[in-house]
Amino acid sequence: MISKSKSTTTTTTTTKTPPINSYKKSNSDSHTNREQELQDYLGSKEFTFDNEEKSMKILKKAMEIVYLNNRPLVSIDVEAYERSQKKITEIGVVIYDPEQSKNSIFPVIKSFHIIVKEHHRFFNKTFVPDNKHRFMGGISYVLSLKDCKLFIEGVIEKYINEENGAFVGHHIVSDLKWLRSLGIKFDQNIDIVDTGQIYTISRSSGNLREILRSLGIPHALLHNAANDAYYTLLAAMALCDPNIRIRDNLDFHKPSPKLSNEDKKRNKFSDNAIVDDTVSVNELLEEI
Repeated sequence: MISKSKSTTTTTTTTKTPPINSYKKSNSDSHTNREQELQDYLGSKEFTFDNEEKSMKILKKAMEIVYLNNRPLVSIDVEAYERSQKKITEIGVVIYDPEQSKNSIFPVIKSFHIIVKEHHRFFNKTFVPDNKHRFMGGISYVLSLKDCKLFIEGVIEKYINEENGAFVGHHIVSDLKWLRSLGIKFDQNIDIVDTGQIYTISRSSGNLREILRSLGIPHALLHNAANDAYYTLLAAMALCDPNIRIRDNLDFHKPSPKLSNEDKKRNKFSDNAIVDDTVSVNELLEEI
């Protein structure tokens, strides 16, 4: 049983303090109980966000899509050539269908990394890392733009149109714009879950790596389209889980630390862990 308590208070640069949330999770994982748990959590009225009405609307919609675990999620990421943004070089498509995972303790997630044949010779390196050939799922498929369109249309038809799924992405508006540039059509009112939008309710900024690190999700080789789509899906699941939101004090807004341009570039290109040689073993024991 998890509940918010004063021990989770985090110091901020403002006068705001983490709210004490009366929400408590039940022991059952059924859909009916998830609905009740989500109602209890959202009804606790102990959130402290900027522009609270708008923020709560965004959070509620995202959590209803993800936490209730009854709709497919299609995570999309598109990589483009840094010297010409109209040239799509990679597409990542990651699919989570709860129906396929209902008898498993491990979520069944399908990941597809597609390299666009017409733009295979274009590689990034100056503004974003070159990880085109570093998909951690093992196999990258080279398809023509025409076949990319056919594949994504097939995914949309099966999981979005037929099974009432939703799109997931990080600042997904740009990715959807790229898909439309390929001639892919989908409903303008399709439900989306945007991890960038959800995270900035709680923190003033956050790229994908920053979000993953703040949530404690191990990751590597970002700026590969399928890697990014996979990690974005995991981030969406975490950001829409009441227990993780309580654990990480995400139900109140605090400014993100300001980074120098050098630190920003390092965070974009580096998979290196932050090394802390000041922590004591007793402090680590408190974390368990």
